[in-house]
Amino acid sequence: MLLFLTFLTCTTFNYCYTAVSFSI
Repeated sequence: MLLFLTFLTCTTFNYCYTAVSFSI
C-alpha cells in the first residue's frame, strides 16, 4: 500500500525518480 501511495505522490509531485530510488 505504501508503494502505491508513493507512486501516486511521485506522479502528483512529478518526483518519480525519488520514488523509484526509495523503492530500491
